[in-house]
Amino acid sequence: LRHELENLEKQRGRLLKLYQLGEIDEAYLQNETRSLRDKIASTTDELATAPSIPQLPTAKELTGAVDQVREWVDQAEGDNLELLLEALQIKVRAERGRGELEGIVPEYAWQNSDADVRSMVGEHPNSR
Repeated sequence: LRHELENLEKQRGRLLKLYQLGEIDEAYLQNETRSLRDKIASTTDELATAPSIPQLPTAKELTGAVDQVREWVDQAEGDNLELLLEALQIKVRAERGRGELEGIVPEYAWQNSDADVRSMVGEHPNSR
């Protein structure tokens, strides 16, 4: 609606320019100006009653949030570490000479990103 209002204002400006250049007469100018004024008023009313869209976070805000989560994960201990392990569904099995770690690796992680643990996690050659 804001874009439409901008376009209507541009149309009004072009209409006035045409009148100044003598390309249209006063009667045409008045008729078109009235029509544009009605469209602008209607669009303005529509914009005033339109539901507002919540502001999305900026890239800087998202980066800050990611940094906070990274810091929390890096410093997790006690109950927070337990919560983190539960969220990733981490299971550790250990016996003499052998250890096994199982969990969920996010599929949404891009290759070679910090979250791409898939490239680093695999079967250890000695685990057979």
